[in-house]
Formats: sequence, C-alpha cells, structure tokens
Amino acid sequence: PLWKWGLAAAASFALVVWFNKITSRDHLFAQAGEKKEIKLTDESVVTLNAGSMISYKSTTFNQDRVLRLDGEAFFNVKPGSTFTVKTDYGSVTVLGTSFNVISRQGIFEVNCYTGKVKVETNKQTGIVITAGERSTENQNDQTLTKSAFLPAATGPEWLTGKFVFENQPLSRVISELERQYGIKVNLEKGLEHVPYTGLFESGDLAKALYLITWPLHLK
Repeated sequence: PLWKWGLAAAASFALVVWFNKITSRDHLFAQAGEKKEIKLTDESVVTLNAGSMISYKSTTFNQDRVLRLDGEAFFNVKPGSTFTVKTDYGSVTVLGTSFNVISRQGIFEVNCYTGKVKVETNKQTGIVITAGERSTENQNDQTLTKSAFLPAATGPEWLTGKFVFENQPLSRVISELERQYGIKVNLEKGLEHVPYTGLFESGDLAKALYLITWPLHLK
C-alpha cells in the first residue's frame, strides 16, 4: 500500500538527515586581512589569523573536544577534559591553557603562553612544552625542537595587529603580508631565503612594505 511505502520513505529520509547532522562538520574561516574570534560550545575561545580555518563536529564537540586547524590560531582553552588540535603536520593536546599554533606551508610551530602543552608529529614524535617555550618541527625528519621565547601577557603579537619576525626567511614574511592585506607579491628570485628580523603592522600597506624592505635595502 502507498501509505506503507510513504512511511518507509519518510523514515529513511529522517535517518539520512539524522546521520548527516551527527557526522557533518562546522567550518569557520578567517579571510585575507581578517582576524576572527570564535567561542566554542565548551566556552574555549579560538582566534583565527588571516587565511586560516578550523573545523569540528559541533554536535559532539563537548564530549571529545577535538578540532582541526589549517593555518594559524591562538587558543584559550577552558579547563576540563583533553582538548586536541589536529593539523596536517601533527597534533597538540592540552587540558586547559593558552597557546598559538602555526600549521601551513611546511611550518608546524607551537608557542605555549600558559599551562602545559603536548605536541606530537604525524610520526608520533612528541614533546611537552610549558609557558614560555616553543616547539618547532624539522620537516626533513619530523623531529621536534624546543626553545624559549618571552610570551606577552595577552598572547601573540598578531592579536593586536603586529607581526614580528626574528631571523626568518623573507618568503615567510611576504606570505604573512599577503594574507594580512589580501595582495599578491612577486618576490624576485634569490630573495626567498634572505633572513629578516623586524616587524610590520596591519592597516597601512605602504608603511608595512617600508618596514620590510628598508632594513634589507630593497625596493
């Protein structure tokens, strides 16, 4: 009978909708030149840097507290069960702390601002860092090295529109400039690995270009 067929179809449709709901992921982006603050369902706060994305299952997040990051983000995690950030290069696990993760273009770097953070590569190489310590991955063998830095009380400088570099290749500086201003820079061949120490700020492209090029005697 048609009514039985219709009931079965309706039940199948409801099952598909329910399955899609529990398996679908929320994707949140920060576009070029944008900084986005996101409050998760467990009251942890994530601030995305430009050109970055997180994704997670909102329906089960409070139970597993697992999300995926592509780009850079600062995390202020509400204490509780384990909180895990997965990336293409490895994962970061904490209970309750604040930390910054960069995972893009062959870079996997974690800076701990408060508390304690466990960092693992995809090869399961792992170390624990505490406030004022940085973990950096060697892309050749996926080993992790630990170093010290002076953490600002409020978090990384990019939260306030400042982008600070210490002995970093010029290509990395230019990539950040492109993300913050939504532009494309044609870097002359041979300049990619020139070391740069300095900073630029968001909001004034001419000034930012001057602060990058002047110390290196470039135009």
